[in-house]
This record gives sequence, C-alpha cells and structure tokens, in this order.
Amino acid sequence: MWEFIKRRFARNNFSGLTLTVLLLAFAYISCLLAGLTEDIVTSDSIVSFDEHIASLLLADRNHATVEFFLAFTFLGQPILVSLSLLLAAVGLLWTRLMQWMIPLTVSSLSSLLLVFLGKNTIARPRPVDPLFAVHSFSFPSGHSAIAVSVYGFIGLIFLYQARRLSTRFSILTLTIFVIGAVLLSRMVLGVHYFSDVIGGLLVGSLSITLGLGIYYWQLNHNYSLQRTESKQNHLPKILLLALIFVLAWVGFEVFGENLFYQDQLAVERGIQ
Repeated sequence: MWEFIKRRFARNNFSGLTLTVLLLAFAYISCLLAGLTEDIVTSDSIVSFDEHIASLLLADRNHATVEFFLAFTFLGQPILVSLSLLLAAVGLLWTRLMQWMIPLTVSSLSSLLLVFLGKNTIARPRPVDPLFAVHSFSFPSGHSAIAVSVYGFIGLIFLYQARRLSTRFSILTLTIFVIGAVLLSRMVLGVHYFSDVIGGLLVGSLSITLGLGIYYWQLNHNYSLQRTESKQNHLPKILLLALIFVLAWVGFEVFGENLFYQDQLAVERGIQ
C-alpha cells in the first residue's frame, strides 16, 4: 500500500503526481457538475435562484449593456470559434509549439460533445424572456463551455510559455476577463440561466483537464517536447495573428448583428 501511495506522488513520471492531480481535479469538477445537474432536474432551490437572477438582469438591461455583451457573446459563434482555432493552429506551427495542438483539439471537441449530450439529455427549456430566440436547450451553456475550453486553453498555452511574472499576470487577467464577459453575456441577453452558465464553466473545465492530461502524457513519452528556451522573438507573429482575429471579431460585430440577430435588433429598439 505504501509503495502504491508513493508511486502516486512521484514527480518523475506522468503516472505519479501529475496524473494524481489531474484525476482529483477531474473527479472534483465532475462531482460539482453532477450535483448541479441533479439540482436542476429535481427543481431544487437553484431554479428559484436562477429566476431571481434573471429578473434582476432583465430589470437593468439597456441599450448600452446589450451592445457591450452582444459583442462578447459573438465569441461563441461557430465562425469566430473556428477562426480562433485555425489561427491558434497557425500560431502553434509558426512558433514550433505543435505539442499543444492535440491537447487543444481534445479540449475543444470534448467540450462540444459534453454540451451536446447535456443539452439533449437534460432538455432544459430556455429562459422565458430571451432577447432573441435560440432554438436549442439551455443546460449547459455551449458558449460558456467554449469560452473556457477554447479561449481558456489558448490563454493557458500563453500562460505556460510566458517567462516573466508580469506577462503571466497580464495573460491571466485578460483570459479571465474574456471568459467572464462571455459567461455574463449569456445571462444579460436572457438566453441562459445562471446555473446554465456555471454548468458550461464546469464542462469547459473538465475539457481543459482532459487536454492537459494529453499534454503531460505527451511530455512523458517524448522528451523532445519538453519546453525549451527559445532565443527567437515570436511576439510579432502572435500580435499579427491576434490582430487578424480582432479585426474579424470587429467585422462580425458590425455585420453579424444584422445577419444573425435581426429579431434581437427589432426588440432592442424598444429598450430605453
């Protein structure tokens, strides 16, 4: 027994401390998600809390908040998500960090799969007063899951590769802000309950855990993938790819409203 425990905390291989931490994190997040799902299915007190939060956000909703959060909710649209993954793939190839490609793919696809299974299994209706019609079930929030599993994982790659503490802090702050804005946008726009968003957050966290498991497994089986110091400055490449994405995001904000949210715009004109 002692040898088994000792091996679980060994630092020199993937099956030791790394796997132990990942399994514990996966189990803990799974328990949280299972408990939340049970509360929703059994119409527990969280449902009343959801409705209370929704009514508060509805009362404070105005033109400015709609415009602001609509821009962030666009980040969950398939076009922008696909573009972010494409640019991430180009960036990883360009900077010779292809060891992150499979983990990012696993994180993204597992999130989509879990959201699909959750929505069609729980079949929770959308909030009764959404700003625009969405023809799918509510729990868990797909936009929230994608925000964590895709944008969160990309931020994690930057965080892992950064050397300076100040740079890591900036990356962490920006990543949390973007994810938080996407999550909050789904509630402000009235298309998800609070628990839907938390469910999406947990699903995304599970997916990131899977992706990290693949990454560390790769490192354990291929030493050449270990992070190495690079004298080459990749910042111009990263900034170029980031600029392309931001321009696409702005373009989607300008033209996407009329393309995807015609009904919402008609409703918004009545908001003071």
